[in-house]
Amino acid sequence: MSLLTLEEYIAYEAIHFSTLKYIDKSPADYKWAIEVGRTDTTALLKFRAVHTAVMEPDVFDERYVVFPGKKRQGKDWDKFAEEHKDHEIIKADEKQVILNMADKVHEHPLASQIFEEGEAERAIVWTHKRTGLKMKCRLDWWSKHVLVDLKNGPVQERLFGAIAAKLKYHVQIAMYDEALYVETGERPPKKFVVVDPTPPHHVAVVPVDEEQLRVGRECFEGWLDAVVECRNSGHWPGPYDDTEMPLVLPNYVYADDSIEDGTHQIVEGGEEDVG
Repeated sequence: MSLLTLEEYIAYEAIHFSTLKYIDKSPADYKWAIEVGRTDTTALLKFRAVHTAVMEPDVFDERYVVFPGKKRQGKDWDKFAEEHKDHEIIKADEKQVILNMADKVHEHPLASQIFEEGEAERAIVWTHKRTGLKMKCRLDWWSKHVLVDLKNGPVQERLFGAIAAKLKYHVQIAMYDEALYVETGERPPKKFVVVDPTPPHHVAVVPVDEEQLRVGRECFEGWLDAVVECRNSGHWPGPYDDTEMPLVLPNYVYADDSIEDGTHQIVEGGEEDVG
């Protein structure tokens, strides 16, 4: 149980949500994630910048530099990237969107109150008592009054709820709650602060209730059990190594012949955890 700097946190070998969530697909997916690592993307970079602009605005200009070009490619980009190895690089139009999103959070009547008092990006490591596994996480924001995870997404109840379920946000914040309790003995209320990346960048504060936390805890406890089992056996199976995969056809295949519209779309949304 300890507090770490960011550099120490990154170097510390322990289970964290960003890779643990892959075991929900299969142990093989989790093993691949910890061996290969997560590929950084422009989307992750931009939302890291939103995190900084919201919760650590005083260091934003120290961490981020603006590339004057339009594309992340070509000789100008290569030269600029080489000259700014110690910075995160964003484009001018991206910086404007990032700052607009942060401004909307700071202007929001409820969200702004949350970020008046507390600590950003607190890194914690601990040992999971039941399994003995080493764990780590970085809390977006916490105080004695609230534990917050900042997300981007649609400020619409059902849409954000669907994304939260798909990306296991309830599991993530349940893990953070456990880390904070081990570290401080405190279990403050848990909330998401959601900012829409699409103008006009609506903001919402979303409380997490006890039943949602219970489901999240049960999920990550099951994931940890799977890690222990696979480590002990040395076997990291894929989702259908030991059983046949059923053929599940979409409902429209069985639809009445009178239905004329045969157009079907699957729409997915959401962003990956910084922490």
